[in-house]
Amino acid sequence: MTDNTPEPWYHSVGKHISGDEMQIWRLDNKAKDFAVLPKGDHGLFRSDDCYLVLKITYDDEQNRSFSLFTWIGKTSTHEEELNQRADELESWLDIGTRARELQDHENSYFRSLFKHGITYIE
Repeated sequence: MTDNTPEPWYHSVGKHISGDEMQIWRLDNKAKDFAVLPKGDHGLFRSDDCYLVLKITYDDEQNRSFSLFTWIGKTSTHEEELNQRADELESWLDIGTRARELQDHENSYFRSLFKHGITYIE
């Protein structure tokens, strides 16, 4: 008997990464869809959505570490679901840092992750 259960969404996280990188997922407020954000859209945040931002870094010995951020748009209504997704990811990876970011109140480290800055889409 074959198990047809799909792998959890987070099982591909961090695979095939050779250097410091970021992976971002968007929880669409209207469609209630959870999808990977294309790299070209990193730094674009919709006010009515929530995001998981995973920063992956390597030290000189190539030890990998993870920082996880939840970003909540000012009109989003799905923070609870976002936190459930963050908990799932945290149970899979050894997350060193986890932080909650609110639109218009992001900390300086989070802002520094986006070399072209942060843009809000209303």
